[in-house]
Amino acid sequence: MANAKSITTITFSEYSQGTVNPVYTFTDFLNGRDFSVAAEGVIVPDSCNPTTPGIAVDTGYTGPVRFRFSEAVSSVSFDAGCFGTEGSTRVTLFGLNNFKITKVFNLTDTNIYENFSFDFGENVITRVLIRTVGTEPAGFAVDNLNVGVRPEHTTIANSGDKAIDNLIWGTKWAENTITWSFLKAGSEQPGYGTDPETFDSSKVRSETSTPFKIGQKKMTYKALGMWDDVAAIDFDRVDDTGSAPGMIRFARADISAPADAWYPDHDAHAGDVRINTNRPTGESKPGSYDFYVFIHEVGHALGLKHPHDPDGSGVKLPAGQDSHEFSIMSYRSFAGQSLDNVTNGPRSYPQTLMMNDIAAIQYLYGANFNHRSGDTRYVFSPTEKKIFETIWDGGGTDTYDASAYSNAVSIDLRPGMWSEFKSSQLAYLGLDGATKMFARGSLFNAKQYNDDARSLIENAIGGDGGDFLRGNDADNTLKGGKGADELIGQLGSDKLWGESGKDILHGGRGIDWLYGGKSDDYLAGGSGADHLYGGTGKDRLFGDSGADVLRGGRGQDQLEGDAGADLFVFDTIADSRASSIRRDTIADFTQGEDRIIISGIDADILTAGRQAWNFIGTTAFSDTAGELRFFSTASRTVIQGDVNGDSVSDFEIELSIPTPLVVGDFLL
Repeated sequence: MANAKSITTITFSEYSQGTVNPVYTFTDFLNGRDFSVAAEGVIVPDSCNPTTPGIAVDTGYTGPVRFRFSEAVSSVSFDAGCFGTEGSTRVTLFGLNNFKITKVFNLTDTNIYENFSFDFGENVITRVLIRTVGTEPAGFAVDNLNVGVRPEHTTIANSGDKAIDNLIWGTKWAENTITWSFLKAGSEQPGYGTDPETFDSSKVRSETSTPFKIGQKKMTYKALGMWDDVAAIDFDRVDDTGSAPGMIRFARADISAPADAWYPDHDAHAGDVRINTNRPTGESKPGSYDFYVFIHEVGHALGLKHPHDPDGSGVKLPAGQDSHEFSIMSYRSFAGQSLDNVTNGPRSYPQTLMMNDIAAIQYLYGANFNHRSGDTRYVFSPTEKKIFETIWDGGGTDTYDASAYSNAVSIDLRPGMWSEFKSSQLAYLGLDGATKMFARGSLFNAKQYNDDARSLIENAIGGDGGDFLRGNDADNTLKGGKGADELIGQLGSDKLWGESGKDILHGGRGIDWLYGGKSDDYLAGGSGADHLYGGTGKDRLFGDSGADVLRGGRGQDQLEGDAGADLFVFDTIADSRASSIRRDTIADFTQGEDRIIISGIDADILTAGRQAWNFIGTTAFSDTAGELRFFSTASRTVIQGDVNGDSVSDFEIELSIPTPLVVGDFLL
């Protein structure tokens, strides 16, 4: 809670005696705005102490004295005297629209000062009136005025990012510790109590507001937790009947809308959230209409607006970019929808804050990297009914696990993108004409905060279908599982595992490791010095730019290193058998740059230990184990190796162009 900010005591010596209606101004006091206290009266010698200046209506000390504040204040204290009659003088405090907050009378009849002090904990006082209401021959003057302000909110400029600015109103709470409270029955706090302890902007609320039920309180904790999870906010519950209620106050009310809320601001009602008394009082669950409405209103209380509304920041989103897929603050279920009504189906409202909400609230208060800062595994099940959420993860090495699905899934780890697990789990958003509209994904990724990589999800696991997995800028591990999968690494040093099925693997930029696994796979390393391993099956390996390492593995593979000094590695004779329909083909071997690595193969199986190869050029085999030769035709070169000395090749490698090989082309 922000404490009341005391202004230097006004002693009335700041102006010379005889000054009429002095104004005391404090520059740049409230969020860049000036604050002033305007007194109605004249500076006179104090009636109790003539050497001390005070303020009275005139030198007769008998008329009313008024103080007006340019902004509502939370506390006022002053000394007044001298009183000759008890109860002869009344002090009245007014709030917005001149609504009476409270009134008190002097309690003494002796010629001494009496101290008057008021502190409501919220900025509700706009003016003070002090006047005689009975016989008071002594008259009175006011001395030593103190004013306190609870500086809870501050203004904030646009970020320059439309995805953020369409949601920010322009004010936020000044501190990241935000107090909140549940309205209590019979509360006498300004704004909710009975007359006269209220003020006009909340007069209706004082007559209609009632406390939350138990289920609504549980929902409040869950909703505040969602905002706290993503932003550097510390929600601190306080007693609503204490010296200062919460900056955000929760209540039920007889209102026309399902719920409402006020933005962070200077006045006491700012930040308050109300739910219509006609709405269910149980604990509404994420994905329901009432939970969506509630977290939406809490968003207002923290400083977020509707994306379609240009007020506040002056920025709005076009209808085609405005939907629940990106913000709970949206009035549109799907992009392009009218603003008439949200039309989501059962369990199809956002279950969490969405990506633009997270980006906007983090712009206002900073990001919470302590939330899920360890290694988190997000396991998704095909038995779940609807999934409509956004993930914010504070750190660690994290995984999206869809291994339980038998259908094809699509997982995209890039910030601001989305994944689909099963069509029946997509949120139903309503009808666009006769067309049923569904969310474009079930799981959405939060955007990065200030390009901080800690929030990235590193790994993804597919299921048994033909999956599509895409990484991000982190060092990703992508596992396709069964089925004909496509995996894309993006940036970073990635590890891609096709596993079973005819898979397509793209490493992207960075030093990547690609493993095709079983079946006939296609592997493309991308830029960087990549490692490609086909596994079993007829694989195609394409190194792309960079000094790549290509291993076809078992089966008749096609290897192409492309640009860079590439290594073509064969670990056993089973990697490239001696047959035109079983041997591997190197499509682009470049002498003096690329090399063929066969040092892992035992060249002589008749001799104990691993023996090196003896390169004999184009000479025929001589019944000697360990000989390596080649021959060329007009269209190709074939490398042959004899491991048992029978002058019959036991393994072969084909080069797609005739090449006069030399011993330096190999690592033997």
